[in-house]
Amino acid sequence: MFDFDQPVNRNGTGNMKGSFLPETSCGKAPLILAGAEMDFPTAPVIREALSKFAANGIYGFTLPDDAYLNAVCFWLRTYRGWDVSPDWIVPTLGTVYALSTAVRAFTAPGDGVIVLFPSYYRHDRAVLRNGRRVVPCQLQESDGRYTLNADALAEAMRKPENRLLVLCHPHNPTGHVFTEAELQALADLAQETGTVVFSDEIFADITAPGHPALPFSVFLPELTVACISLGKTFNFTGVSQANAVIHDPALRERYLTQRNADHFGSIDPFFYQAVVAGCTEAGHAWVTAVRDQVTGNARRLERLLKTSCPGVRMSLWEGGYIAWLDVSAAGLTGDQAAKRLEKEQAVLVDPGSEYGAGGERFIRLNLATQAKNMDEFVSRLSEIIRS
Repeated sequence: MFDFDQPVNRNGTGNMKGSFLPETSCGKAPLILAGAEMDFPTAPVIREALSKFAANGIYGFTLPDDAYLNAVCFWLRTYRGWDVSPDWIVPTLGTVYALSTAVRAFTAPGDGVIVLFPSYYRHDRAVLRNGRRVVPCQLQESDGRYTLNADALAEAMRKPENRLLVLCHPHNPTGHVFTEAELQALADLAQETGTVVFSDEIFADITAPGHPALPFSVFLPELTVACISLGKTFNFTGVSQANAVIHDPALRERYLTQRNADHFGSIDPFFYQAVVAGCTEAGHAWVTAVRDQVTGNARRLERLLKTSCPGVRMSLWEGGYIAWLDVSAAGLTGDQAAKRLEKEQAVLVDPGSEYGAGGERFIRLNLATQAKNMDEFVSRLSEIIRS
C-alpha cells in the first residue's frame, strides 16, 4: 500500500540532511545514514490535508481547539492505550523547548538534572544552556541490551539538589524500550524523592513487536511531564512544535506559567493541520507500515552484520529508528569508524562519542530508510574492516 523503496527528494528544500555531503574523493555515491530523520515523505493523508490548507491561504494565529485536542486524545487512547483528558495537553515549541521549559520551571540555577547516558546530546545542551548541571547516570549494558541502573539512579535521585530527571523512552541512542518493571521502579524512586520526570516519548510510536513503549505518566501521574510530537512519528522533525502531556493540575500550572513567560505564542498552523489529519486511522495505517519497514531493516542489518562484519555488534533494537553498533571488536573506536566510513566509503553515520560517556565504542545510524541501504552500508563497512 505504501512504497518506501523510492529515495526521497530533498533538492531545493533547505533540508539539513539534504545538505550533508561526505568529505571524500572515493568516487562512490553518498550514503547518508546520519541523523534520526526518515528517508520517506510523510503520510499521504497529511500531505493531502496540507495541500488543501496551503491553497486556502489562511495561516494566522492558531489555537488548540477541540478538533486539535480530541485528535491527540484519540491517538493516545487508541494506539498507546493512554486515556488522556484534553485539559492535560500543553502545546510547546518542540521537544527540546519543552524540556528547557521544564528545566526552568522545576529547577533553580546550579541544580542538577539527571540524564541517562549514553544521552541524546540536545537534552544535555538544554540543561547546560539553562545554567543547570548535567548529572550523568549510566545505563547498564549486557550482551547488547541496555537497562536502568537502579542503584546509580537511587544515589542520584536522593540528592535534594537533583530535582529533575530526563527519561528518553524509547531511548536514544541505544534503542532500548524500558519495561514495565523498569518504569515502575523509576516511578517509585521519583515518588519517594519528589523528583519530577520529563519523559521524552517522541519515538514511542515506532517500536519492535512485543516492546510497546508504555506511557510513563501512567506510573507517576503527579510528577510527570511527558512530551509527544509528530516529529519522529510522521517525519516532522523540522517543525518546532510538540505537546506536553501533564496529568497533575498543580504541576501543569507551574509548567504553563513558565511556558507563557517564555512566550509560547501560537501553534504552527501547518502543524495543526498535520495533527488533525495524522492522528486518525489513516495516519496510523501509514505509521504501522513505517514500523514494519523499520523492523525489517533492523532485522536485516543484524543478520548482515553477523555474516559480513562479525566484529561489529548491534545492540538489541527495541524502539525508535536508530541502530547502535559497537565497532570495538573490529579494532575501531566510533570516531575512527565514522571518519573512515566518510573518507573511504562516502558514508555518513553519527559517531557514538556525540552521546557522551558510554558511547565511545559505537556508531549510530538511521533505520528509517530504503531496505537496500542496509545492504550497501554493510558492504562498505566490511571494506574498511578488511583494509
